[in-house]
Amino acid sequence: MKSLSTFFTILLLTITANVVTAETYTFEVPMPSSSPTPVYPGLDLSDLNKISLIVEKSIENPEPTIKRITFDFPKASNITLYNLSSQSNQYGHSDSGVYKGILKNAWVFREVAVEVRMPTPLQSGSPVEVKLNVVERNNYLNHPEDYLGPELLNANGPLVDKSANKLADRASIVLDEKRLNLNLLQRASTDDFGKSGFVIKTNWLGKGERTIYVDTPFGHDAFHHFNAVELILEEIPLHDGMVEYDLQIRYEDKFSNSSQTTNIQPLRILLEEAYRTPY
Repeated sequence: MKSLSTFFTILLLTITANVVTAETYTFEVPMPSSSPTPVYPGLDLSDLNKISLIVEKSIENPEPTIKRITFDFPKASNITLYNLSSQSNQYGHSDSGVYKGILKNAWVFREVAVEVRMPTPLQSGSPVEVKLNVVERNNYLNHPEDYLGPELLNANGPLVDKSANKLADRASIVLDEKRLNLNLLQRASTDDFGKSGFVIKTNWLGKGERTIYVDTPFGHDAFHHFNAVELILEEIPLHDGMVEYDLQIRYEDKFSNSSQTTNIQPLRILLEEAYRTPY
């Protein structure tokens, strides 16, 4: 009985570890370029609003898994497909970035094939291509080339990362005799204008709110690999009694729990850049 109990304990710990290490991310392709094919009278798939994806990654399986994909159509019913299959190539290895699935009873069709092509690792700006085809025979996933019917839609566009970004740390200082609040977010990201890095939301009394981006020692493709954990500010006394600050961010590798810090940067320079243009 003792050995059986030990077995179930180990099994439970293994399952728990897998749950903890799996992380879910949200991406969108807003206003994708789309080319619908009129196949059925009255079915209008034009002007696709957006494609939304829920993606899961884990330490055990770094290749993304598409848990859900949703198509938002303004002139037809929206469709959602769950748990797309990652495809294998002719050698039996994973054909990285190609996912397929079958949607039952979509619009007037018994089955619609969904194919998604997206690069790995995922990041904002990565191109995604999606195809929808009518399935005319069974077993599409086994031999897709033999079972596809008319193409319904071909759409593509760049990914936008919409994943939640939690608060990691906060600090409040006085600079130029005005209160400055700094809120460090957990994950590095890229904005719509191409600025990227660890994100600090600021609120400076009398000057308003802005966003600071602190350069990361790693590329965009690793943004989901690290978490910011601490905002480090060092006072630099000046001869006139005023104080300036140097800034660093301590961040952790989510897979090894090791931590490092960004390069030291003068806070004043980051603020000047952020507050240069009002918005």
